[in-house]
Formats: sequence, C-alpha cells, structure tokens
Amino acid sequence: MAPNKKAVEEKRQKKREYDRKRREKMKNDPELRREQQLKERLKYQKKLQKKQVKLVSDMTARERRECRKKRRAASKKWYWKEKAKALQKETEAGQTGNSSVTPPQQSSACKMQHILKLAERRKRKY
Repeated sequence: MAPNKKAVEEKRQKKREYDRKRREKMKNDPELRREQQLKERLKYQKKLQKKQVKLVSDMTARERRECRKKRRAASKKWYWKEKAKALQKETEAGQTGNSSVTPPQQSSACKMQHILKLAERRKRKY
C-alpha cells in the first residue's frame, strides 16, 4: 500500500528543518565551518579530476553562451519567486491589520496574480 501523502510530506518537512538547523550550527561554529569548506573543496577537486566540472576557460564560445543563458534564466526565476514571496508577506501583513500605511490603489491579491502570471510567461520562454 502506498504511504500516506501527509506522512511523507511531514517527514520531508522534518528533514528540511533538521538540515536547516544543522547548516546553521555549522555556519556559526568556525571549526565546523572550516571542516565543511575543506570537504567541499576536496569534492570539487575530485570532480575536476574526473572531468565532471568544466572550467569556463576550457569551454567553447557556444558552451559559454549556453551556460550564461541557463544562469540568466535561473536568476530570473529566482527573482520572480522572491518578488512573489515578498508580495505574499505584504498581503498577509495587510490582512492581519498590521499595516498602518495607506492601502495600495490596486489590491494586493490582484497584484500577486499579475506577478505570478508574468513569472509563468517568462518561465515558458526559456
């Protein structure tokens, strides 16, 4: 029988929270941070030796263009996602009554939908 979706999602959420706390602990402790950086550096060196990672200087012009295109698309996606998050927080703050500023001319919900539609359109292009 398939596992319950809620139970699976709950496990994922707990794992994410545990990982978040673990990373935070590593960032705050200088010794653990140094160890982690060393591990990452060694992992990167191994990938370079196995030719799994290609340096930009070793790429052809076409590969560099493709790489930049992917980077720009990822950056745009992140930008729109952050913008939507900020707008969502703004609307939640407005609903709880914490907002003492004058209300915007366009409703926040309408603005949120507009931004999400734009993000979807841009996502389809790439």
